[in-house]
Amino acid sequence: MENLDVTDIMILRELQKDAKLTTKELAAKVHLSPSPVFERLKRLERDGYIKNYIAVVDPIKAGNGIMVLCNVRLKHHSNELSRQFTSVIAGIDEVVECFNTSGDYDYQLKIYARSMAHYQELVLGRLGELDCIGRQPAQYFRDWRSEKFPQHPSRPREMIGLMPYVSDIRIKISGCSVFVLSD
Repeated sequence: MENLDVTDIMILRELQKDAKLTTKELAAKVHLSPSPVFERLKRLERDGYIKNYIAVVDPIKAGNGIMVLCNVRLKHHSNELSRQFTSVIAGIDEVVECFNTSGDYDYQLKIYARSMAHYQELVLGRLGELDCIGRQPAQYFRDWRSEKFPQHPSRPREMIGLMPYVSDIRIKISGCSVFVLSD
């Protein structure tokens, strides 16, 4: 953020809230005329601060009733196993985010699934067939308190500023946090 001023950050935050704003509407929100806002937008795009304009799809309306945060440990650490794992994960539509982590696990996956049965098919089928995945310690507990958690868009992975919230019910199964999404 070395080359961003306060107005650039305001523009980025407004676009994160609504990427469909016209230049005129955006200019009114950041208290500038449309012409300098247009120039700033082009510079932010050219410099890579704005990678894409996306639509955040409601996972429930798209048929995905649960969100799973699944921790994965590789059998051992090597560039080859990491490449194999990430190339397979990139091809699984249900996996919307993949984080390389430190600590007990090597990766954390954010997965949307229609149901627990759908998620189990994914784990036993596509993920279970990967030779590079080691065992996961089992942690079983259920937490039925309804809480507010930020709902991040699936791609791109970078976000600055405010994010909408959803209610969820959290369940923990075998090293995975499962969020049952609700309105």
